[in-house]
Order: sequence, then C-alpha cells, then structure tokens
Amino acid sequence: KILVSDESKLRIAEDFYQYALYFNVLGYDKSKDESFLWKALSFNENNKSFLLNSLINQHLLSDDPEYLSLLDKREEMKQMINTASAQGDIQNQYKYLALLDSVQLAVDRVIEYSHFRIIDKAWMKKNYQDKVVLSTHVGKEQLYFFLIQDHEIALKQLPIDENFKDELLSYRTMLSHSDSEIKELTWNAELAQWLSSYEIEKDLIIVPDGVLNWLPFEALSDINGNYLMESYDISYLHSLSQPNVERQKSVQKPLISYAPSFDASPLIASADIVRNGMSSLPGAYQEALEATEILGGEAYTKTDATEGAFRNTAQNAEIIHLATHAIVDDFDPELSKLVFYTNGDSLDDGYLHTYEIYAMDLNAELVTLSACNTGYGQIKKGEGVMSLSRAFAYAGVPSAVVSLWPASDKSTPELMKYFYQNLKDGQSKDVALNNARKQYLSTAKGKARHPFYWGGFVLIGDSQPIARQSNWIIYLMGLSLIIVIGAVALKKKRA
Repeated sequence: KILVSDESKLRIAEDFYQYALYFNVLGYDKSKDESFLWKALSFNENNKSFLLNSLINQHLLSDDPEYLSLLDKREEMKQMINTASAQGDIQNQYKYLALLDSVQLAVDRVIEYSHFRIIDKAWMKKNYQDKVVLSTHVGKEQLYFFLIQDHEIALKQLPIDENFKDELLSYRTMLSHSDSEIKELTWNAELAQWLSSYEIEKDLIIVPDGVLNWLPFEALSDINGNYLMESYDISYLHSLSQPNVERQKSVQKPLISYAPSFDASPLIASADIVRNGMSSLPGAYQEALEATEILGGEAYTKTDATEGAFRNTAQNAEIIHLATHAIVDDFDPELSKLVFYTNGDSLDDGYLHTYEIYAMDLNAELVTLSACNTGYGQIKKGEGVMSLSRAFAYAGVPSAVVSLWPASDKSTPELMKYFYQNLKDGQSKDVALNNARKQYLSTAKGKARHPFYWGGFVLIGDSQPIARQSNWIIYLMGLSLIIVIGAVALKKKRA
C-alpha cells in the first residue's frame, strides 16, 4: 500500500512502475514466459491508480477556500459541525453531518483504490469471467496492447515516434469535424490485423492509456475496411482495478432527465447546432422528453432544469440523462462543469463542477452526459483523462455514456432514442449503444454518415443490462395475484 499522504513516494513509485512494466516486457520478449506479461499488466494497471492518490492530496485551487481538496473539505465540515453543535443549531448540525458523510465516502473510495493489486489468471477469472479485455499502455517508443481472453494473455507492441500524439490529435480532429476526410492512423492496420488473428467474441472491453483516452476505437477500421464497431461491441474502463462500490440501491424513478434552456439563441432546430458554447439546444429538449417517454420517469426541462433540482432529485434516478452544455477546463480539470438553468441564486449558480460531483452519493446505474466533451479532458500521469464522466464514477455510478467531442444537436436525439429503446428491450449497455449507431447509420445519408454524428459517444464502465425485472415478469406476477384473489373471493361466495 502506498501512503496517500506521501507525495514523494508517489512520484518515486510512478517511475518504478513504468520501468517495472518495461523490464517485464523485455523478460517476456527473451523467454516467452507468460508470467512476465501478467507482471507487466499488473504494474500497468496499478500505475493507473496514482491519479487518485494525488487527487486527494492536491488543492483543487490552491488559494481559494471555495475549491478545497477533499481532505480539506472534510476538515471544514468537521469544524462546521462543532460550531453548530456549540451554538445549539441542530438544523445545520445535521446538514453538515450529511455533507461530511458524502465527502468521507469520496475519500474512502480514493483510498481504497490506492492498494496494489496482483492481476493474474485467477484475478481475471474472478473479476472478469469470460470477458475479453484489451489493456493499453503508451510508452516513449512503443504502444503496448495486452489482450486477455479465456484467462490467457497476449501482447502486441507497435512502434511509435515523437509524432504519435500529434497524429492522434489530428485523427480526432478529422472525426470531430463533419466536413473532414478521414485518413487512417499509421499503426491502425497492424493492430486490426493482430486483433483479427484471435477469435474474439462481440464484447470487447478496452482500458485506454494516456492520449488513447481521446480515441473512439469504434471508428477505427478493421481488416476489411469497415468500422471496428461492425466487429465488436466496445466499452471502456478507466482501469481494470476500478472499484465497484456495493450498496443498497434506493431509486424511485427509472429515469430522470435534465435539459435546461439558454437565452443565447431561439429554440429553432438546426443541423448546424452543436452542444458547444452556450447556444440554445432544441434537440436536447426533445431528447430529454423522448428518453422519459421511452423508459418512464421525470423530465426537468427549460427553467425547471436547475442545479438545485439536480441535487434534490438525481439520487432517486436509476438512469440520469443530462442534455446540456459542458464547460471543460483543461488547466484545472476539477473545475470543469455541467451547465444548468440559473435562477440568480448564489447557492444555485447553475454550474455543477467536477469537484462537487466527487462528493455526491448517487444510486444510478447509468449516467448519460449528452453534452460536449464530457469524456474529454486533461491527461494525467497513470490514470488518464480527468473528465466529468470520471467524477460520476467516484460518485457511485458504475457506467457512463460520454462524448469525446461537441455533440450534434440534430443527430444526438435520434441516437439516444435508439439507445434507450434498446436498453428497454433488455440489451446490455454496450450492445444498446452500438446498435443505436447502426440504427442511425441505416437511415443516414451523405454527410450525415460522417463519424462526427455518431462516433463521439462511448460507454465507460459496467456494460451489463439495466438491472430491473422485465415487464412481462411484472405483468405475469400481477395477473397471478389477480387470479388468486379472484379464486379466494369466489370460494368465499360459494361458501
């Protein structure tokens, strides 16, 4: 275990883990002993936890008490409790106790994640059963792809140079602009050829590293020149050892959606509107209502979609759907925020920051962040992207659908309509999202087929179907109850 409070040990350990990975890969290259690969994978995955250690050590904004780190926020809540207790202020005492509990929960999750895990065949069998995993590592001169299938491990190394990051960013730019012609990544063909040599089932879990977090693998080409999504239903994880917080779920609504109004422009549907800047989003309003209509629940739209409404209701949702703007802060990722309607209240300013989400305790199985760049953010050493989606993972939501670039306000409602209908039909989250892409493309023509319109949304986290009883089971139970009650009543009448 690495002491969370010791920053110098973290820096030393980071370097150690990097070198340990390289030396174990070198050991495998010389001996072909598979145990070296398992050790390399363990160091690669445990290296991803260092971001979480640094998270609770750093101040989110050093000189401003409004943005204290989680640990400082915890101490602040303790002081507020003591003050309220001394003044006999029972109401505020309970208020600060509740806040302390949520902050402590976030701290506990981070600390739990700092333990070193030995990843081997037994660990993969216990945690991932029959799933196929592709874990990645971006080195200085090599890309490393660890493929784990049927509890066996394989490695593919691809050479890269100093232009690797620029090439990947250029590729992402091509994907995220509808008028761009897409040119393949130089290393994609070799990766596709290697993957095709294995009989991989449809489901593929990818654990990206570094700038690979900015890449939707679904939009890469397979060996036949088709999109990779044609071959696999892809989902992503921040890390193989990502904690899964078990607790009792208590939800009242199958889905709660939020789509605030903005005054920057009129609500007129347009193919050119993207969820960027602060323009009004007619598609988002339509999307929120359709999602609720498909799955049931409640929609907070226009002036009702406030930050306060989210704070008061989000814990009651099985699925949280946010169709709004997001503001990504690349310099201080913890200050990235989701935008709600603001009513001028200083306590309800309309901005839900990443650091605020960390301290929340949510019960949802899925959050859909249907805004711009909600899965995009600053790359940190080890763990990867510090994004809004990651904050929801720490708030207890096991899976998130996020965007890697500004979403189209015209195509996104159609994509989400297919996605939620597929979820309602019992499909797993990764299959539901991938089928939604295919359903969209089945009718899209011309420019509308560009990956910009369908390729930006990816699933991060648990891919299982939404855990609820099928409607036919509920109907059957209800019908059986009616029959029993009727039979008892008839028997009493005859008697």
